[in-house]
Amino acid sequence: MGFLKFIILTLAFYFIFKLISNFIRGKVSGTQRNRSYGETSQPQEPETQEERILDYQKKSFESADAEDVDFEEIKDTKSN
Repeated sequence: MGFLKFIILTLAFYFIFKLISNFIRGKVSGTQRNRSYGETSQPQEPETQEERILDYQKKSFESADAEDVDFEEIKDTKSN
């Protein structure tokens, strides 16, 4: 009987502590903080396959490493 009373009291204190901590954080009072704080907001998923492909290419291009390339100057051969 003593062990059962210990478990019940422990659970009661746990729930009371959780209720107080939630109230302090503002969850009970209805003033929840924005959950996206510190997180990037997810854009809407593209609706067509073409938009998904373009989105994938854009992401892979942005994450690609920069490469050094040699540029050749193209001169206009037209003379005025």
